[in-house]
Amino acid sequence: MISRWITIPAILFTLSLLLNSTLLASYLGRGRSYYMYKKYDKAKEMFLKELEERENGNAYYFLGEIEKREGNYKKAMEYYQKAIINRISGKYLRLAYWNLIVLTERQGDYLSMVKSLKIFWNRTHDAGAKKKVEDLINKLMWSDKKEATESYQKGIELKKDKKIAEAEKAFRDALYKDASFLAAKFEIGMIAYKKGEMSEATSLFRDIVERIPFYGEVHLLLGDISFNRGYYRSAAEHFSSALEYGFLNKNTRYLIRLKRGTSYYNTGTYERAREDIESALKLNDESLDPLLLLSAIHIKEHNYEEALKTLQKAQKSHQNNPEILFQIGSIYYKMDDPHYTKYFDTLFQMRRKEVPQKYQKAFQLLLLGYYKKGRYQRVAEIAEELPDAYKNHEVSLAIANAFYTIGTYNKAISYYERLSLGDDDRFRLCKAYALTGKRDKAKELLQKLSYRETLLQKALEDKALKHIASEVVQEKKQSSEINGNQR
Repeated sequence: MISRWITIPAILFTLSLLLNSTLLASYLGRGRSYYMYKKYDKAKEMFLKELEERENGNAYYFLGEIEKREGNYKKAMEYYQKAIINRISGKYLRLAYWNLIVLTERQGDYLSMVKSLKIFWNRTHDAGAKKKVEDLINKLMWSDKKEATESYQKGIELKKDKKIAEAEKAFRDALYKDASFLAAKFEIGMIAYKKGEMSEATSLFRDIVERIPFYGEVHLLLGDISFNRGYYRSAAEHFSSALEYGFLNKNTRYLIRLKRGTSYYNTGTYERAREDIESALKLNDESLDPLLLLSAIHIKEHNYEEALKTLQKAQKSHQNNPEILFQIGSIYYKMDDPHYTKYFDTLFQMRRKEVPQKYQKAFQLLLLGYYKKGRYQRVAEIAEELPDAYKNHEVSLAIANAFYTIGTYNKAISYYERLSLGDDDRFRLCKAYALTGKRDKAKELLQKLSYRETLLQKALEDKALKHIASEVVQEKKQSSEINGNQR
């Protein structure tokens, strides 16, 4: 019995949905039936109707088969390409790929062929796809000149015996006999690369990728060379080609994503850098470098809160990592938050024996931060361990005043005497001289400061300087009287 709550329109609507789903499901099946009976026009009509309703890799595959049979190879290739990126049966996936590969090779479109093989390999890990590309590269790298190949083989044997200089000579001889012998160029390039002769290596590797743009491993070498030399735009381009064409394992993909992300960061292309970093984290979610780079992007964009979140996430699995401490401290400093001294101080204590150059600014800011807080003893402690090369004028003056304040006058003097001082700091130096028994120096400096009556009066009221100040006042008075009588 039908419930009284179900209306006639509802029943009709449900039947309509069932009927439509049945018809939709039948388009692919009817198309395959027509295809089996070689009624290709009707089959094509059904497959296209299927695609009007939903993307279906199987339908695209059969459309590719029909176009191929009719000699429309370009159209067939388009259908096969769509087939392999949509949901498709495993059987048809392989057939679509190999048909696409055969057609692209027949057209001499090696780039499209390699791209298809790469996608196929990613989806199926079919060793045949990788071997197909390797065979093609080897074919294009080789020479058909017997004399050239004989010299090359000789070079390979010498290389196996670790006679590198002699091997290089044989490879160059092979290249002399056939200037287009890319395998010889590659070997010479690798020898140059290992010797650190990057300009020659780059020139030789570029010749190879100009002829074989889908040689992913050589793009990777060029990317690394450019990256290490700071040519980040070039590095990003080669890393992109390596990702597109290279048959790479997980770890290599991670490293390329990280380096390309770093390259984008250094060229100010932050959105692309962020995409690569996120991809790198998916490949290795425990890695520190991508998180540090992501925080650096947030800092560049003045998004300090997000940068802190990223670094705090990194800190959970990398406790007391110096780079994390450095970046968190830097963010708090930029936010004018006094917490920065805590992080810079922890970093300083970890690096007492050897201070890396990159942390110089952090330690300078740490010292000045403690000076502003009036923590003079801590300033003095840091000063004892901070290399002199890091003590600019502002830092040295803070150190001098800190030593003076805590009563370590000789050390204060050693800093004051290297600096160009204002009158107030010269007055402190004068007092430090007096307190350490250097009376003559104190008097000489106070005489120079006596033109400022306020400082002279201050000296007269100071326990350590009052006797010296009295002498200066008396001598100044006598000098004035003598000058007056002479007039």
